[in-house]
Amino acid sequence: MAAFEKRKGHGQSLNHINADFIDTSYQKWISRQMDARVLEYSDTSKVTICCGTWNVNARQLPEPYDLSTWLSLRGAPYADIYVISLQEMVDLNMINVVLVTSTSDDMSIFWIQKILDTLNNMTGGDNYKFIAERHFVGLMGMVFAKKSLAAHITDVRSTVVYTGGFGTTGNKGGIAIRMDVRDSGLCFVASHFHANRGNIEQRNQDFQTIYESASFPPQHERLSGKRQSKAGTTLSTSGGQHHTISHPALPSGIRPNSLNFAHAKAHLTLDIACHEQIFWLGDLNYRIGGDLDDASVLELVERNEWPSLLELDQLSQQREMSNVFTGFEEGKIVFPPSYKFQPGTELYEHRPDKKLRAPAWCDRILWKSNLAVKHATKLMAYQSIGALKISDHRPVHAWFETTIRQIVPDRMRHLYQELLFNVDKWINASTPKLEINNRVFELGEITMETRHRVTIEIHNNGTVMTEWAFVPKNDDTIVAPPWLKFSPADGILAPGERMTITATIFLSVELLGTCFPTYTSGPLRLDEIVILRVRKGSDIFCIFTSVIPEDNIVETKAKAAQMALSIQHASIHYGASPMVGVLVPQEHSSAGSSASTSRKNSSDATVASSTITATAAINNSNRNSSRSSGGRSPIPSMPRSHTTATAPSSTIGHLSAGRSSSPIPPSNLNIVNPIKTAATARRKLPAVPSKAASTTTTTTAAAAAAATAAVVERDEDETDDEDANVPTKGGHGGGEDDIDLADIYGRPSTV
Repeated sequence: MAAFEKRKGHGQSLNHINADFIDTSYQKWISRQMDARVLEYSDTSKVTICCGTWNVNARQLPEPYDLSTWLSLRGAPYADIYVISLQEMVDLNMINVVLVTSTSDDMSIFWIQKILDTLNNMTGGDNYKFIAERHFVGLMGMVFAKKSLAAHITDVRSTVVYTGGFGTTGNKGGIAIRMDVRDSGLCFVASHFHANRGNIEQRNQDFQTIYESASFPPQHERLSGKRQSKAGTTLSTSGGQHHTISHPALPSGIRPNSLNFAHAKAHLTLDIACHEQIFWLGDLNYRIGGDLDDASVLELVERNEWPSLLELDQLSQQREMSNVFTGFEEGKIVFPPSYKFQPGTELYEHRPDKKLRAPAWCDRILWKSNLAVKHATKLMAYQSIGALKISDHRPVHAWFETTIRQIVPDRMRHLYQELLFNVDKWINASTPKLEINNRVFELGEITMETRHRVTIEIHNNGTVMTEWAFVPKNDDTIVAPPWLKFSPADGILAPGERMTITATIFLSVELLGTCFPTYTSGPLRLDEIVILRVRKGSDIFCIFTSVIPEDNIVETKAKAAQMALSIQHASIHYGASPMVGVLVPQEHSSAGSSASTSRKNSSDATVASSTITATAAINNSNRNSSRSSGGRSPIPSMPRSHTTATAPSSTIGHLSAGRSSSPIPPSNLNIVNPIKTAATARRKLPAVPSKAASTTTTTTAAAAAAATAAVVERDEDETDDEDANVPTKGGHGGGEDDIDLADIYGRPSTV
């Protein structure tokens, strides 16, 4: 019931909704009941899952290197499913983060083959099958399964979420892979959170961003914008390389109220929260809190007194306060801190030439079960593996026994008909009634770039099914301004049923310019009245009030402006046309601006009053290349164009006031992902003579890397130059196409 307000046209009364729409609305309630009572029409079985996480610190495995201690559990059979998360499989330098290189692709292929070979060697035969993989920069997630189970794995999908550089860079983020095992939906999330001991809130935000933003579109949408290989593997053509197993097209005519719920689900966009079992693993980077300094923590750990530090573990503290991983579980930690070791040794890092960092349990594995079964997922083991020493992190694994369902069609049909009968009985009762716990929600002072949530409790205290939805006021076309969202925004309640609605208030710098174009100074009030409409009942008016202090607005805008300005200065330093432009309203930029002009203009512009539009482009502004080609640049100049996010191939300059351009509201801040745009522009450049090309490529690559230095928050934990005799993997190269792995590893057949 996606907003039954004016669904059939503006101004239509809700009391004249046709029968088809009523059927669809009640069907949603039936589907929800079917989900809640799924065990009534399902048989269950058990499968074992091994989840392993390892920050490899850009180390290349020497050959031979035995991973069996990480992928096996003493005294237990080998797992049915293996889920592996790797962090820093390549060095998180600016080149690897900024440019789309082949380094990550090469390492992903190496690790897939290494894990698959290890599993098959351990079991003495060709017993395991590659299921899915996704990677970007240094983060990688992959899934393997026994061949006997792989035939029952369907609807494999994956997605990526960047959290580095305000969501623009891939040095931090998450990878989610979902699949159906028989009729149970499982989701695995591999992640790498922000580092540094005091960065707790940012790590909490990393989790929320990945958990709320990750989505899995249906198959027909996943194929849009992608190319299909002859082997059947779906290959991404932009952002976050991945390889997943494709499936045959589903039958047409399937409706959401079909008894074939598994097929109906294949046509829906899914999120992380909707899965029966969720497993989250990675370098979460939570440290030891409290007042102890790094040296004191190190001393306690080296004296083997680390159990006393568990109560100071930041992740445990934040979970206890319900600030992060709400509803998730974690096993008891019975192993010493997995970070930070001297690579190749059993010693924690305390060499005098290295920066001292306190040991911590950075590498973690958690899970959440949404299946109404006691102990639906049971933890069998949670350990770190001390035998694998090439990195400054120790690998960690967790073994689970989890419940898997298989639907029994006759029992499902019986329950479905019972629910239909109840719906028919309730429809024939009296007028619907809806109670709400509050009508005025005063939030007081809030801050920008932070999600503020309010819960609204509604209760159907009548005797009939009640449909409700938030609707626009009068002739408005939207329910509320963009800074106010409701989840869910509509629904249906059975008699006596309760529901919690979450109202989220979130004002970004971009929304500030869009929603309040005339704002100049002072505190900003966010006041709104919304209408909650009950079909065939009375409207309910809800009032939301809050205020954002002026100093918070100024500080937030200044941070965003400073970030763009830092990128601008980096591009000027390398003598290339700026990758980020700072524009005063009424200005226009052209491609090919010289570094000296950009340098002059940057001193004249006023960032605080400017509209900043960030994009990436590689052009012919290198002066050395121009001289070497006889005064002409070896790459043709790119056309002049307005510097907007919709023209990603244009070069954006840093201009002073007085030039012509379409006026842009000064508070509208829009920072575009510089990585994808840089990669797109690079692929579109024409071929150049070999000598000039060498100079130009070197300069532009350096400029691109430096220009994004402000966005790439490289961990202080990733800056050490470890022992020189241990090889690292880095650099950059071509690699514009993804790798077709289905030809090598195959894919599970579908049921």
